[in-house]
Amino acid sequence: GTVYYPENYSGAAFWFPPGVEPDSDLVMDTLRQTISKEHQTKVFSLLEEMSKFHPGEPHWYLGILGVDPAQQNRGYGSELIRDILNLCDRRGQLAYLESSNPANIAFYEKHGFEVINEIQTSSSPTISAMMRYPSERSI
Repeated sequence: GTVYYPENYSGAAFWFPPGVEPDSDLVMDTLRQTISKEHQTKVFSLLEEMSKFHPGEPHWYLGILGVDPAQQNRGYGSELIRDILNLCDRRGQLAYLESSNPANIAFYEKHGFEVINEIQTSSSPTISAMMRYPSERSI
């Protein structure tokens, strides 16, 4: 019940509710099997650094948000995150995400997220850790 997609399947949002985390063992096993040994150290170092910024208190984590490039700028991204952000506001809960695309920062800021840190290791792209504090207004 925490995967959202529009009727035309032009995108999807994968949310992890408070207390639910991605299966880290499965993720690590998959990465070990699919990433060359020479890149594993860099990837694991980046993931470790990213984990430092996840909130310690209950929060909604936006693991993935994607919209078909041909369907972008039509409101689908906003539609895909609106319900959970409204729920966060009603319940007084945090929302958290990481963005590796600087072009997406303004979109997330429009929805109340703030960059809380920038993460970069070795030659990785800069990843923005973003937090959204509950608002009294609904999105």
